[in-house]
Amino acid sequence: MSIEIRNERLSRKKAIQIIRNKGDQFPIEEIKKFCGYTKISLRKFLKISESFRNKKIWFKDKNGIWKIRNFLIKKWKWKKNEI
Repeated sequence: MSIEIRNERLSRKKAIQIIRNKGDQFPIEEIKKFCGYTKISLRKFLKISESFRNKKIWFKDKNGIWKIRNFLIKKWKWKKNEI
């Protein structure tokens, strides 16, 4: 969404509204389709994607839940994604 905001195709206000409405949905079905297409396991996909997580932006709290530093939505209910 940040690219859409930068290119003025989406307002910041509308982007925040979309995030609030969607919540923290994990696109598991789409990821499974991608894994089937590329013929890699879900576990391997998650391991690869995790290696690209920017630790300057993300941190793990004391409960092992990944959170974004200074997230723009205060009081966001973060959940642990378990597959």
